Amino acid sequence: MNLGWPRTLSLHGRFVGLVTLVAGVLLVLAALVIHQFTQRHEERNSLAALQGVVSAVEKTAAIGAYAADAVLLQEIVDGLARHPLVGAIVVEGGKGQRLAGGRVPEAAMPPASALGADPLPPVDTRLASPFDMHEQVGRLRVWVDRQSLTQRARQQAQALVVAMAVLVGVVLLVFNQLALRLLSRPMATLAHELETMTPGSYRPLTLAAGHERDEIGTVVRAANALLASQQRALAEVAAMEAQYRQIFDTTSAGIFVLSPEGRLINSNPAVGRLLGADESAMKSLREGHFPHTVFCDPTAWQELVMRASALGETLSADLEVRRFDGSARWVHCLVSVQAEQRPEDRGLVEGVLYDVTQRRRAESQALHRAEHDALTGLKNRNHVEAALAQRLRQAQGNGHSVALLFVDLDGFKAVNDAFGHDAGDAVLVESARRLRGLLRRSSDIAGRLGGDELVLVLDGADAEDPQVAELADRLVERLSMPVRLGDGREACVGASVGIASFPRDAADAACLLRAADAAMYTAKRGGKGRWRRAVAMAAPREVDHAQ
Repeated sequence: MNLGWPRTLSLHGRFVGLVTLVAGVLLVLAALVIHQFTQRHEERNSLAALQGVVSAVEKTAAIGAYAADAVLLQEIVDGLARHPLVGAIVVEGGKGQRLAGGRVPEAAMPPASALGADPLPPVDTRLASPFDMHEQVGRLRVWVDRQSLTQRARQQAQALVVAMAVLVGVVLLVFNQLALRLLSRPMATLAHELETMTPGSYRPLTLAAGHERDEIGTVVRAANALLASQQRALAEVAAMEAQYRQIFDTTSAGIFVLSPEGRLINSNPAVGRLLGADESAMKSLREGHFPHTVFCDPTAWQELVMRASALGETLSADLEVRRFDGSARWVHCLVSVQAEQRPEDRGLVEGVLYDVTQRRRAESQALHRAEHDALTGLKNRNHVEAALAQRLRQAQGNGHSVALLFVDLDGFKAVNDAFGHDAGDAVLVESARRLRGLLRRSSDIAGRLGGDELVLVLDGADAEDPQVAELADRLVERLSMPVRLGDGREACVGASVGIASFPRDAADAACLLRAADAAMYTAKRGGKGRWRRAVAMAAPREVDHAQ
């Protein structure tokens, strides 16, 4: 960088140029003033000089005019004509006649337009008689040579202007060097150091000698303090960024950012680990539609995003994701949608995924244990009663019926006594399997109330429906089939079934259970191995086990 003279576009260059321009304009104005002043000064001096010359020859000219001596007068005229300021001379007699002269005034003097001003008036001297001062014998008129006067005035003016220009030039040079030394070079050095400083680096600015206590020193010290503070802030930011980056990279939570169109913009390694995705798989996620590829139910994800955007809050939900190996896992997903950031960030979806597969499995297992019988896997009594009450409320609202088949195993105690409780458990397990095989639809319920008491809840069915009677026949038949035990022996039990329905036989769940239970005891008293309705509409039917 050239510090000897600042660049053309630098502040110093523009300042010096402006000062030079102003000095030039002032110099031109001063030249005009000086020329006018010099012109007037020369005119006054010339007139004074001519007055002195004329005074010297006045008496001699008066004698010549008195004596009408043309020769003498001509000599006087010729002598005056040699004076450089004399332009024209005329000697007149007492009656105004011309006695002598050198150059006719009209011919000798240039027009006023050529002179730039009106011609100066002549030095007009009255010639008195040598013997009587009051008697006028003639007049002596002398005109100034305006061209000579103008030339002399111009020369003097030029000399003054040149001297002034030299003085102004010297002042400008001195001023430039002082400004260059005191301001421009230190500022140029400071600007160069700032320009070449690498962002994020810290290099103190140089304080030029002699500027410790002036404004430049103040600027340098303030800038160094600011740079040091910035360096400390950058170091803290870098440390925080490294810490956050480490957390971002090592956390078990999957963090990702999606565009409003569903394209993956950024994610941490935990997302890939959670999805079982390698580098190529992650690349495909960035190029495709992330929600449709990852979530088993994209609609649930979309609804979660829409609600988070509408409420302007972070919402969460458990969603199932599809791994690249084909397996599925459950994740707890936190979602927020950017709404008040920069325009280019508006609509970005930020998500956090936590693997909750184990929790979901534990919850599912706990729920299963809470709802199912540990031995048979059927719904337990608590769940049956709660589900039955819910079915009745729904049926009451839509006018449907609910049928309940109450089953008691005939001869179960004899199996326990003959083969042991393990055999009794095996019979219960097999009977439960056969009972589940008779379910018509997913809304039907197969349960164990306790001991050897089993139930079937049929949604949308009435005790009088032929399908219910047919199902009761198959139930009695299947539960009466022998059960092979683990030691190769066989155990045989039967089944007594009571049927009741809502709203035909009862108004609530407890009454419905009692009605079906009473119908079951009616079947037992009638000989077992058969089924009965809560209100018998026909003769009881017995199952032919031989068939």
